[in-house]
Amino acid sequence: MDLDVKTIYLWEPVGSRTCSTCLSMPKWSDDPPDRPHDYCDCEISMYTGVAMVKYRNIQETSGGGTTRIERRTTSVYNPSDEPMPYTKTFSIQLKTSTEVKISAIADKVGLSSGGETTRTFTDSISVNIPPKKRLVLEMTIESVERIYTAEKYYVFPTFDFDDYTDDWEEMSGGEVEGVRVIDEWGNVDVEPDFED
Repeated sequence: MDLDVKTIYLWEPVGSRTCSTCLSMPKWSDDPPDRPHDYCDCEISMYTGVAMVKYRNIQETSGGGTTRIERRTTSVYNPSDEPMPYTKTFSIQLKTSTEVKISAIADKVGLSSGGETTRTFTDSISVNIPPKKRLVLEMTIESVERIYTAEKYYVFPTFDFDDYTDDWEEMSGGEVEGVRVIDEWGNVDVEPDFED
């Protein structure tokens, strides 16, 4: 459970000149409420205390699409008058970087451990290079960014002096970013491009 210090404002319609606008004002607010008219006698109280923080509606979004970060080209020439068999295996070291900003969100999406991990991507090709032709293969590494966001809510206890009971109020804290993941993906263009 996350805890945070939160300041909130209580609006209480009182006085003989209370109008329908005053009665419709939100009871609790994040910012000091503005009085709806000059003759308003309603009470505004400020409270600062510890609130529980909850995260809901976790969403995974793309952080700007796919970005090519590296390209490697392999070129093999066949000088003979006969087709030349060519076989090659490609291995690429790929990284996944995880930045945890809010551990509660990271735990819910199974990414509680941040940092960087590596893995190996392997692909192979086997072709016959035509006579007097050059085989050109392209190997690429791309990075894809994923961002996990959630709606942040403050939950705090209040006390009703009219009936002397405890109650719980809830207030939205807006959308927050919890985890940012950058995955690298490898690809080998196995469609050979034969050049003269």
